[in-house]
Amino acid sequence: NRKCTFERRRITLIISSMQKDEEIAKKNKLPGLFTKYSTTRAAVWAVAWPAVAIGLLRTALGQVDAYQIGRLGSLELQAMGAASFLVWTIYILGDLAAVGVHALCSEAEGRGDRKEIAKSVCQGLWFSLIISFFTAIITWPRIE
Repeated sequence: NRKCTFERRRITLIISSMQKDEEIAKKNKLPGLFTKYSTTRAAVWAVAWPAVAIGLLRTALGQVDAYQIGRLGSLELQAMGAASFLVWTIYILGDLAAVGVHALCSEAEGRGDRKEIAKSVCQGLWFSLIISFFTAIITWPRIE
């Protein structure tokens, strides 16, 4: 009985905390996720599912590549394995700007500052362009 009472109190506290967050978001008229989604879980999933999908698609791409190249022979599969580290590094360089833009834009969205979002996106595009340029220069001599 005590365990059930404790669990009820804990659940009540969690629900009241979520309701307070929703009331604060509506009161301040923030364009936050609590005003768009009915639960915290739905709000988190709405933000997280693109990252989950990209991770799964990249994994699937590597698996399909390994399967197709493995059919060519052992030497070709070994070459792909050796080159996969460089490909992974290029993926990380590509994600560098996106991670920064996501962080800056989510912070600006929480404040309701749309001009800062536009500024962050432009900075991210310029950063991506610079990183792409240097990546092309570094990898160009190795492409035959």
